[in-house]
Amino acid sequence: MTSGAREHGAAEKRRRAPPASAAIGIAASLAVIAMFAVHPLGIAGDYPNHLARTYIEAEIGASASLATYYEVAYGLIPDLTMDLVVPRLSQLIGVYAAGAVLLCLAALLAPWAGVAVSRRLHGAGSASLSALGFLAIFNLNLEFGFVNFLVSAGLALLAFALWIAAAPGWRRSLLIAPVSLFLVFNHALGFLLFGYLALLWEIGAFLRKERGPFAAFSLDLLTRDAVAFAPGVAVLLLALAGGGDSALRVVDTPTDYLASRLVVLFSPFRFHSDAQSVLTAVAAAAAVYGGVACALWRGVIDIDARMKPVLAGVLALVVLLPEHLFGIWGLHFRYGAIFVVLLGASLRFRGPAPGARVATAALVVGVLALQLHNGWSKIAHTDDYLGEVRAGLASMPEGARVLQSFDPSAPLRRGTHAGALAVIEKDAYVPSLFTNTSPVGVAPEMRALHLPAGYRLSLGTLAAAADSPLPPAVNGVWSEAYYFDWPRRFTHVLHMKAPDGSAPDLAGACFEAGGRFYALFRTGPCAPAAAPRTP
Repeated sequence: MTSGAREHGAAEKRRRAPPASAAIGIAASLAVIAMFAVHPLGIAGDYPNHLARTYIEAEIGASASLATYYEVAYGLIPDLTMDLVVPRLSQLIGVYAAGAVLLCLAALLAPWAGVAVSRRLHGAGSASLSALGFLAIFNLNLEFGFVNFLVSAGLALLAFALWIAAAPGWRRSLLIAPVSLFLVFNHALGFLLFGYLALLWEIGAFLRKERGPFAAFSLDLLTRDAVAFAPGVAVLLLALAGGGDSALRVVDTPTDYLASRLVVLFSPFRFHSDAQSVLTAVAAAAAVYGGVACALWRGVIDIDARMKPVLAGVLALVVLLPEHLFGIWGLHFRYGAIFVVLLGASLRFRGPAPGARVATAALVVGVLALQLHNGWSKIAHTDDYLGEVRAGLASMPEGARVLQSFDPSAPLRRGTHAGALAVIEKDAYVPSLFTNTSPVGVAPEMRALHLPAGYRLSLGTLAAAADSPLPPAVNGVWSEAYYFDWPRRFTHVLHMKAPDGSAPDLAGACFEAGGRFYALFRTGPCAPAAAPRTP
């Protein structure tokens, strides 16, 4: 065989071989799917609360206890990702497995959407660096259990890939209109992200003189392109106008803007905050930020010119957003992972550079291995934590009313909404369940005992409120004093304690069960549990 034939054969093999980004993505995806298959309760934060809410939607018609405590009313709600999928899927595979499916989507959809964006920019067989997006799988959003946002952000990136693939015109607008409508029902922030990315792309095209004079460009934006987003905007405005019972409680936590920027810097890679997690996040950040800067400086890679305005706009969004706005907390770190995904999708090697490609793949695989090791250990521990709580709830009667309290040294992130598992296990009433921006509400007679994402109660707070009269829900929806007179209003207290600490005493309640992470009390004298009492 001649040298020319050998070179042609080698080139043909390279052309047919899947890009390294796809191979890395497939391996990472299989690992993540295995994690949640083995540890379906591996994410804490808000996730148990959202899972309990979707369980109510699926089972309220078959449970007298749930029907007594809760009510379900669908409407124009721009935050429905889990609500659209889990209640129906749970009928086939169970609520925990259905939730695990959503967790896999939350972790993997955005990085794979980055691969799709890269293919639209560089072509299917290009040696892009979209594999960098998989280094943002284990991000702070996932730790906090922001499942709806993560799925909708991935959908927004897929919609953006569709936007840049379609030629400008009315056909594109009519194609995108139902997509925008679907997005806004999934999560308003995902819809807004898509609109922002599309706007940045069009501004970049205008600056490259691809959209005609300013007057024509502006007219197209306000007419033709606006039609693509009009259905989503209409639903969002109607939802805001008719908020009523679904309104968010105002967050009044003071913001340390400068300190929060450090959180933003590592948020795409931070998954928990112990020493192992911090070192993993630092390694990932150094690989992405430092590696990309060095490779750009040396001319090994470049950024697609069409994406520079998009990246600049997303970076500005990440840097400028405050911690909370309009009752939505955590805005300052929500889009960090999206920036990393889009950065990877925008980069490609400038020439053959086989050594640089091998080194890049090795670096990405090495850092991803560290992240998978850290992620698996954290997911396994969280599943163990919540699994123990779930097992401990078995002693409660169906339809119990469960108040949750915390020891100051309890691992807060894992236990914040652990009490929501009582809804799934015992059709219980949990006063801190998220009902705003969801189809689930509480029955009118329960509203004085309800506060979405309620306070982290201590045993001292409960002791002080034991004999306080319960006031009505002033706004008719929830009460800031929902825990007053708790010994007569609730049947159980789930106390999240310091790991391996002894069960504390709780005046007005009797110890019923306990484990490493929790103590379960029954209110009233130490006698068999009574039926739930009316408010």
